Amino acid sequence: MRARSDRGRSDDGEAGVVLLPLALLAVFGFGLLGLGLWRVTETDMAVVDAARSGARSYVESPAEAGADGARDRAAAAALRSADAAGLDAVDVAIAASDRVRCSVVEVTVSARVPAMPLPWIGSLSETTVSSTQRQVIDPHRDGLEGEAWCVDG
Repeated sequence: MRARSDRGRSDDGEAGVVLLPLALLAVFGFGLLGLGLWRVTETDMAVVDAARSGARSYVESPAEAGADGARDRAAAAALRSADAAGLDAVDVAIAASDRVRCSVVEVTVSARVPAMPLPWIGSLSETTVSSTQRQVIDPHRDGLEGEAWCVDG
């Protein structure tokens, strides 16, 4: 028969008490990492949509609006789309030569998003997500100048 030593105490379950805080910290850390990755992915989708909206608005602007009017409409459409997605810090750049048939417009939308948000602290770092959309002005569009050189036949 064996006698219990140390007044009936045993070390059973002590490992669980030691590992529990480490497990909670790991779950919390991976949860924050997942949340940060999701925010970047969500921002990426919103930026792509905003750039597409701006490019579409530029090429569909009335011919009477001119190049400056089309730029203003494109920037407004991109900012509206980004605002609807909940983006705050958004930059819009529009690159277009002349507003003639077959010319190309590029609309680039960039947004900053915290890479790793931390409660009560803020974020450790920030990353910029951007998207560029290119569209060609319709070669058969009424009211625009230039030859429809981009059409075969």
